[in-house]
Amino acid sequence: MTRQEQELLQRRLRALRPAPRHDGVLMIAAVVTFVAGMALGGVLFGYRSEPTRTASIEAAPLLYPGGALPDRRQTLRR
Repeated sequence: MTRQEQELLQRRLRALRPAPRHDGVLMIAAVVTFVAGMALGGVLFGYRSEPTRTASIEAAPLLYPGGALPDRRQTLRR
């Protein structure tokens, strides 16, 4: 490679500058994509049946020996 070719190559390579990184934009895009996926998944694949009963409801007969739950109206008046 001649000296003239090297100078020409150097001039051309100086014009090529890597684009500055925009890490903030990439992070915002990732968060927006995540939130949009969660929202879309919640709409498309939401549960279609009654919610599952929790253990606290099933344990009520153990907590109240008579097996009946106390009347809420009476507990609120106290």
